[in-house]
Amino acid sequence: MNYQKVICLGRSGSGKSFSLHSLDPETTGIINVDKKELSFGNPGYTTQLNGKLPDLEKSNYVETDKFTSVMKTLDVWSTRNDLETIVLDTVTHLISSDYVNNTIGRDFKAYQTLALNFWKVLDRIREINKHIVVFGHIEELWNDNGERVVSMKSHGKMINSFEPQSYFTTMLFAEVHSDEGEISYMFKTAPTSVYEQVKSPARIIDGKVVKALEPYEPNDMNLILSKLNKFYNHN
Repeated sequence: MNYQKVICLGRSGSGKSFSLHSLDPETTGIINVDKKELSFGNPGYTTQLNGKLPDLEKSNYVETDKFTSVMKTLDVWSTRNDLETIVLDTVTHLISSDYVNNTIGRDFKAYQTLALNFWKVLDRIREINKHIVVFGHIEELWNDNGERVVSMKSHGKMINSFEPQSYFTTMLFAEVHSDEGEISYMFKTAPTSVYEQVKSPARIIDGKVVKALEPYEPNDMNLILSKLNKFYNHN
């Protein structure tokens, strides 16, 4: 199996977490950094305790906003044969939690530590032979030419300098569309400007560029992973 690494960015309420409803909890582990109730409920996702701490060998759902706990969970879950997919929801709040608790009011070394911890998470994700889905929030800025630039929300240039999206072959924007009052939740996979970093894997077939994903896909993470797996297994 070709394991996929996907990052999905969007505003709060754009359907990022809801897209997980289609994944099988028997083969999925969720690290809930935001510590919010899953938007589709928590059927099949449980935390088994070993004393006061989660038993990571038996749990498929963990709430933590600490870098050390996230890294430990990734390490244990990466070795479990029953888990095929690991979700980190959201990396933005993971950064923000460390920023608030360990960085504000301290010297430059604290910012360096924050950046290092974030880099370690990205690097560990790259090494794991599982499907990895990472959610994050976006921020919208305008450059000197008045053009809209969309990127992952973070704290400081050191984190931005890692170019988090470069660690992922697939980058999605979660969007809410309205058509004559009909609301739909979609994943945008193709940019409509040079300042959008969404991307889908592609290959050249008979001189034409063929992409794994349509420009807009339904808000369904299982569908996304299935399409990506089919694309990479294409002979």
